[in-house]
Amino acid sequence: MNILVTGGCGFIGQHLVERLALNPRTASIWVLDALDKTATGKARVSEIAKLVIGNVCEPNDVNTAIVSAYSNGTPIDLVMHLAAQSHVDESLKDSSGTMYVNAVGTQVVATACSYHKIPLLYCSTDEVYGPSVIFENGTTEKKGEGDVLYPSSPYSAGKAAGELAIRAEGRSFGLQFAITRGCNSFGPNQFPEKLIPIACQALQSNKKVPLHGGGSQIRQWVHVSEFADTLIAVGFKLVSGALQHDTYNIAGPTSATVKDLVENLACTLIKTKNLPAPNTPAWKAVGDRPGQDEAYHVCGDRFFKEFGWRPKRNILDEYELSALLQSYKNIESVYVSNYTVTPIA
Repeated sequence: MNILVTGGCGFIGQHLVERLALNPRTASIWVLDALDKTATGKARVSEIAKLVIGNVCEPNDVNTAIVSAYSNGTPIDLVMHLAAQSHVDESLKDSSGTMYVNAVGTQVVATACSYHKIPLLYCSTDEVYGPSVIFENGTTEKKGEGDVLYPSSPYSAGKAAGELAIRAEGRSFGLQFAITRGCNSFGPNQFPEKLIPIACQALQSNKKVPLHGGGSQIRQWVHVSEFADTLIAVGFKLVSGALQHDTYNIAGPTSATVKDLVENLACTLIKTKNLPAPNTPAWKAVGDRPGQDEAYHVCGDRFFKEFGWRPKRNILDEYELSALLQSYKNIESVYVSNYTVTPIA
């Protein structure tokens, strides 16, 4: 099978490319990536895939990648569309730019796929559902694939718009597609603008981790390798013809508040280095972001029933926390491309 991954040099994309390369059903991997500042996997991906530099918002770039594969004797069997602007804070600063990439870019990819008659797997997000209700007993509402989309940020609104663009392409032009809605992923090589690399670097620099509104937000977590395996399972089933316009949640096994995750990272660091326990929290409250959602929680039962497995790696396990601290020991261990990153203050 010959596969094109958009955004394949990003955090999830690079792990997906690596997992695809290990799969015996994969013949060749092509990657279309704009190589912006978040492309931490450029060096790794370049060694195992054919990299085409381009922007998903440009029809010529998308078609060039598809035609290049065909000209090379490896016509694309599946497009896995991961390219997106995924940082909520950045989307609040530049809502139109984020919407353009996430909505228009997805429309461009969908149009190219329907024209070339290539099945499309779209990597969406649990954030399209909007906030889950937190019940009095502390549990959270689980969102299912049939629930209404109620996005809260320009980022999630753009991803929801991308979903609608794909569905319209399927209705109007017969595009074969599947959509995944994944929760927060964790693992190595994430660009250090997100919570986990920021927290790991701050804690190991003896600094408090800044948390929006004090970190009471509840999030669900899935390891990036299991996230990638879920995408592959759905994508391969899509190519087989067994799926038609299906949607699956990617649900991690663990939910935790942001501050609890940070405290667990801090405790693991203290234990590893045999440090004295501090008398103050490992985090500090900073101003909350506009439109903050207090909880996300998706149900992964549909995927489990159809594929027979579900993600298991628990972000709160000491092994996982230690691995994250090691992965984000310093900026150089995270970021191997040619861009500069400003350390957290």
